[in-house]
Parts: sequence; structure tokens; C-alpha cells
Amino acid sequence: MFRKTFICVAGVVAGVSAGAYSSGFFNEENVVTTMYNQALNRMGLETQDGATMSDGMIKDGMAGKSEGDSFISAGVSSLGASIDNQSVTDNSGETDPLFDDVPDSDSNSLAQESLDARRTSRTPKIKRLDEDDVAAATENRTEEEEVARLAKEAEAALKEAAMKKAELERRQALLERQMAQKKKIKEEQARARAKQARIEAEQARIKAEQDRIKAEWEQAQVVVETRFSKEVYESSTGEKLNYRKLVPNESKKDKLLPLVLFLHGKGERGDDNQTQLKHGLKLFAADEGMKRFPAIVIAPQCPADDFWATTVEQKDTTPEMDPQPTPSMRLVIELLDSMLLNESVDPDRVYVTGLSMGGFGTFDLIARRPTLFAAAAPLCGGGDPSPSKIRRILRLPMWVVHGTEDKEININRSREMVYALESGGASPRYSELSGFGHNIWDATYGDIELYNWMFSQSKRRAASRRPRQSQVRKTRSTGAASAKPTLASRKPAVRQPTTVVSRKPTPQVRRPSPQVKQPSAAAPSADALLGQWKVLAASQKGKQASKKALDKMSVTFESDQFVIQMDGRQEVAKFKLSNSENTQQINILSDSEGVEESAGIYELSGDKLIICWGEPGRPRPKRFVNFMNVKSLVLERQ
Repeated sequence: MFRKTFICVAGVVAGVSAGAYSSGFFNEENVVTTMYNQALNRMGLETQDGATMSDGMIKDGMAGKSEGDSFISAGVSSLGASIDNQSVTDNSGETDPLFDDVPDSDSNSLAQESLDARRTSRTPKIKRLDEDDVAAATENRTEEEEVARLAKEAEAALKEAAMKKAELERRQALLERQMAQKKKIKEEQARARAKQARIEAEQARIKAEQDRIKAEWEQAQVVVETRFSKEVYESSTGEKLNYRKLVPNESKKDKLLPLVLFLHGKGERGDDNQTQLKHGLKLFAADEGMKRFPAIVIAPQCPADDFWATTVEQKDTTPEMDPQPTPSMRLVIELLDSMLLNESVDPDRVYVTGLSMGGFGTFDLIARRPTLFAAAAPLCGGGDPSPSKIRRILRLPMWVVHGTEDKEININRSREMVYALESGGASPRYSELSGFGHNIWDATYGDIELYNWMFSQSKRRAASRRPRQSQVRKTRSTGAASAKPTLASRKPAVRQPTTVVSRKPTPQVRRPSPQVKQPSAAAPSADALLGQWKVLAASQKGKQASKKALDKMSVTFESDQFVIQMDGRQEVAKFKLSNSENTQQINILSDSEGVEESAGIYELSGDKLIICWGEPGRPRPKRFVNFMNVKSLVLERQ
């Protein structure tokens, strides 16, 4: 019974498997189908054309689901009929007659052999198909991967090519820039070489000019040293003074010649009797100079431990002349007296000039012997501006010269002397050489104009044409005597000292020579000055007040009082206005006891007021200046 039931179930399963196999749900036969086919073979079941069902299914390729269904139906019907026709008893333990001749083990062996045979016959084909599919798929995958790989490589190659192209373009641009830079550098180098060549040519020209000048100077110096004889003056007390003397070639004993005394500077002191010829004497020794200006020229040498004047060392205060001359100056005076007695010297034409220390010596000497000289030309020097000393030299023609950029001798030293002379009624010539430092002697002594002016002076002629003192004052008041000659040879800028006090002094001196600023004729009343004034500029002893100081200052005119306020302090003085010819005069009297009255001038123009006054007891200023011993204010009405 069990066997029959198994066969039926196996047939049903085989039919279903065959239908499923034909429908493509399985890739190979299973064990049940194999066992079923073996059972059919054992039972001798065949299809209509004489073959077993299993073989027919294999041969026909498993005709399909409908045939499988028919086979299942036929199998079930046949199996049912077989069961009905057999006498089977339950649990009888009898074997099925259909398998009586085949043992179970044999049946299993046959089934296993059949399964192995079928597997052996079908497996290579299936395996072959699978390998082909895998190979094809693999080949397809390989081709796709290869295409993808090639595409990636092509893309990478394109990117690399683009990068190389960009790099090449960058290098090309860099190369072009480098070439342009090199070209620019070459052009700059060419320009630099051309500029260097021009500079070298200019340097060569300058050097040649310097060599020429040096050669001329050396030649002229040789001429000076040759034509100036070495002399020694010995006083009655045995003191000696070295000096050099020039006598013109064509001088005649019966003809009187001018005498020129030259005083050297501090740097030429010594005892070699030669260094004093270094500056200022070349024109006198030249043939042209001796022809145009024949004169006896003496150049003494100051010892290294002495000075021509003590005022040269008084830099921080107003110089004061000692009552007695220095030992060297005393010997110079003795030498001059000896020359006047023993040489063919015209006493009406004795001149003196000096530079630096010699400029101080010139002012000192003319103050000690004012009647000895016909003219004096002090360069970058100074002297004692006190009235007692100035009165001695008021009638002596003078030409004072100083450089605006002098760092050795303050220009105020010359200015205060000129101011003192003008205050006393004299008319000295004064030239400030714009842009010049301490060395102004090369330009001054190299200008023929100085010698034309000097040799035109004579005490005899001056006495015959000297006007009365009232005429001098009248001429000066009209400004006729304010014109100054210029040193025209090297065209230095020449001007008068600053005439108006300014709040911010300019660093350079203006080239035009300004006229002396005279106050207007009409003098306003004191009421016009009353009120409070802002201070725009102030100067005292030649120094300008700082802006910080100006901001703290104010000036007030109340009734007859003149009040200067500064930083909480105030100075009070009385003032009085008056007129004299063309000047507006103001007199200031301090409240302090024992202080003399200060004389000054002023000018009122709209809201601007300028006041300039001297020290107590000093002469009244003639113009607005910022000299030593003078106070100035520039005010604006508040």
C-alpha cells in the first residue's frame, strides 16, 4: 500500500515538475523526476509512439504545461485503475506485486544510476551553456569596461593635454613677460649708460673746469706769492709782525699811490708769512688789476694765538670793543703809520677791507682810526654798534657784505652795524648775498664793481662834495640814498635787510632789492590806536617769537597806556605819538623807574599796525627792521 501511494505521489510530483520544467521554472531535472522516470521504465509505461514518458519529454524538450497536465491526468487515472485492479491490504506487510522482482536497494541503485546518467548527459551541455553565457557576459562586461576605461583614459588624456596646453600658454606668457622685462631692462640699461655717459661727460667737463680754475688759481697764487714780497715790521719795542707787500710794476717814486690794507680771516693765522695770501688778493697782483687799480697793498699775518679784534669772539652778546687794540692790531696801526711816512702813499686814499675775523678787524680799526681811511669794505664781520663807537665812523664810506646762509658769523652782526650807522645818519652800502654761506669773499673780491667803488673814494673829494647834515637827512628821508649797487660779476642776489617784520620769515631771501619802507606822512591821532590788538609777529634782539608765544600775547592801547600781556604777565608803558617830516613817531616810556624813553616809529594801515622801537636811550629807527637792539610788533585789531 505504501509503495502504491508513493508511486502516485511521485507521479503527481513528476507531472508537476515536468510542467514546471517545460515552463522554464527549473534549469535542470530534480531527483523526484529522475526517480519517477526510473519507475516508469520499471513498470514498462510508454507513450503512444512506444517511448517512455520521461524519454518523450526529454526528446520533445518537455512539450509544455498542457502536456504535463495531460500526463498528470493520465498518470493519476492509470494509477487509479492499477490500484482498483490490485488487491492491496492495509498494514498487511505485503509487498507490491509491481516491485516484487526488484528489491528496494536495487530500485534505489537503479534510480541513482539513472540520475547520474542523466546528469552526466545533461551537465556538460548545461555547463557549456553557462560558460558561454558567462563568457559572453564577461566579454560584454570586458568590452564595456574597456570602453569605459578607454573613455576615462581619453578624458584623462584630454585633461592632461588641456593642462599641458595651459601650462605651455602660461610658460609662453611668462617667457613673453620675461622677454619684455629683459627688453625693458636693456632699454633702461641703455638709458642708464647714456645718462652715465652724460654724467661722466659732465663730470669730465666739471673736472676740466675745476682743473682749469685750479690751474689758474695756482698760477694766480704763484703770481701773488711772487709779486707780494715778504716783509717783517719791527716795532720800537722789538715786537715783530709778518706781512706781505705789493708794489705795482710801473710805480714811480714821485707819484703817490693808494694804499690798501687787507685783513685775513681766522683760518689764515700763523707765522709762515704766506697763508694770508690765500684769499682776496689775486686781482691786485694780476697784470690787469695793477693796470686798472695800481696801489700799494699790504697783507699782515695775525699770529695763531691772537685776533684782529676781541669782538670776533663775542657771539652771544652785542659785541663791545675793548679800549685797547689787540697786540696784532696795535702793530698793524704802527705799520700803517710807518707806510704813510716812508712810502709813496696818497693819504687821501687809504682803504681797508677784511673777511670774517678780518671783517671784525675792519670795524675795529676804523673805529680806532676813523680819519685814516677813505673807505672800508668789511665782509661777513661785525663790530661794536654802540652810539659812542658809531659816531666815529658816520662819515666814512662803507660797503658791508654778508651771506644770508652764513653759519659761522650771524648775519645780524652786519645788520646791527648797518642799522646803527643808518640810525646815526650815515648811508652805508649793504649787500646780502642770497644763498651764500660764510664764503662770500670769492664772489665779492672777484667782482670788479667793488674795486670801482673803493678806488672812487677819496677824503679830499669827499670833503669838497660833502653836503650839510640837514641835506643828508633830507636826501635819506626821500629814499634817494637807499639804492644799493650789486656785485654783478657772478650775479649774486643783493638786497636790503628785511624791512617789515613778518610772522613767518621766509627761508630764502627774495632776489629783488626791496625799497626801504617809509611810514606814511599823515599821522593819525592816538584814538586810532586805542583798543585790543592780536599779535601776528614779534621780534626782539633779532629773534622771532614762536607761534606758541604769539598765541599767548596781546596788546592793548588804553588812554595813554601801552600794555603788552603775555601768559598772565603784563608790561605797562606810556606812549606818545608825533610827526617828523615823513615819519610817524611813537615814544614809549616804561613805568619802571630810571629807564629812559624808547624812540620808535609806527604805521597804521586799516586793521594792521606795525611798531618798531629801539632800546631806551638808543636812536630812533629809520625803518621797520628786526635788528639787534630793536623790538618790533605786527598787530591786528581784534
